[in-house]
Amino acid sequence: MSAEEERLWSILRANSLDFNAWTALIEETEKVAEAYVLKENGNLLELVDTRIGSDCNIDEVLMDMINIALLRTMILSDKTRY
Repeated sequence: MSAEEERLWSILRANSLDFNAWTALIEETEKVAEAYVLKENGNLLELVDTRIGSDCNIDEVLMDMINIALLRTMILSDKTRY
């Protein structure tokens, strides 16, 4: 490993909590972006887990999705305050 690679890894290890937080935020952002594209294309129901099956109530599923999204937004908002 080069000296530069070692230096970068040491920075990463020293700031691993920050790194993990940023990584999680990026992953969440990617999920939101994917959901937004599906919504824009009229395919929002593709977010529904296929294990649920076709006998589910679509209105109930959509309401659950909205509630989960709102809850996640509130949680992320609380985390970024501090």
